[in-house]
Amino acid sequence: MADLLGTVRKALRALDYLAAAGQPVPIKTVAADLALTLPSSYHLMNTLVADGYAERVQTGYRLGPKAARLGDAYERSWPGHPALRGIVADLSAGLDENAYLAVLRGRDVVITEMVESRQRVRIASLFPGHVDQLHARALGKALLAFCEPRFVAAYLAAHPPARCTDRTLVAPEAIAAELAR
Repeated sequence: MADLLGTVRKALRALDYLAAAGQPVPIKTVAADLALTLPSSYHLMNTLVADGYAERVQTGYRLGPKAARLGDAYERSWPGHPALRGIVADLSAGLDENAYLAVLRGRDVVITEMVESRQRVRIASLFPGHVDQLHARALGKALLAFCEPRFVAAYLAAHPPARCTDRTLVAPEAIAAELAR
């Protein structure tokens, strides 16, 4: 693996953490959850605030406007046909359920579109660009079911299956059998 910059990785971990939190996080919680010292946490968060990637509010830290810009730019970077976006929106409206569109990108199954239903039942860990643990999600299974067995084996090798619930299949043979159904 190439040399990685630890400070950059810490900053990116902090941004991921704030994104997952969904609400302002006190600095002591940031430090504890990211396994950083309190002074390092202040330094890191103050740097992100100075550059607009985080904001300090009365109850802690949250994502800043530049983080939103990155997310928007990432979503726009996916090639998508407007008609497909409309189909996903119509599916969500017709079923009153969340609807997703995903594509194969190399050995990744990547979510490219999401339309949330009015029910507001959401899976917080899913977002455009998500590639993790799709062996355990209906969307990933639907795509993998139509792939060649050789591709599925390579996908599972590149993304070792993890248990998301007590019913999640993690043995590659069991996953392949379910996809064949």
